[in-house]
Amino acid sequence: MNVLSTRRAFIRRGLTTAIAGGMIASGALAGSYASAEAASAPTRAPTATITAHPSDTTVNSGQQFRVRGPFKIGGSPAVNRTVKIQSLNSGTWQNISGAQVSTGSDGKYAVRLILSRKGNRTLRAVGITPSPNTPNAFKRFSVTVR
Repeated sequence: MNVLSTRRAFIRRGLTTAIAGGMIASGALAGSYASAEAASAPTRAPTATITAHPSDTTVNSGQQFRVRGPFKIGGSPAVNRTVKIQSLNSGTWQNISGAQVSTGSDGKYAVRLILSRKGNRTLRAVGITPSPNTPNAFKRFSVTVR
């Protein structure tokens, strides 16, 4: 093989490699751009929902009743997550001592309550989420204590 034909072969191979490399590089760049674009797009935090079903809405002072319901994060059961019951007192929500449980494998919870202060009580179930980016779930309910 003479020098000229070797040179032509090299140029052809080099040009082919450059074109192929350009295709690969442009594909890689486009892929990088697409993934960077997807990464920079704002992601929505999953929403958390909870329901609260009291066994009785009118109870006697000192009488036990139950609050139960499912807790879900992103539509899936929130397994082994904390649920607290809070009471609205003078405009602020306060935890009721002892009214804290963990959800089961199906995301459901059940907590027993005994209220002594008479009157209409505004309560809420609070499902605690594992991520600071996902707000906790809240569900208000009312109970009349006689």
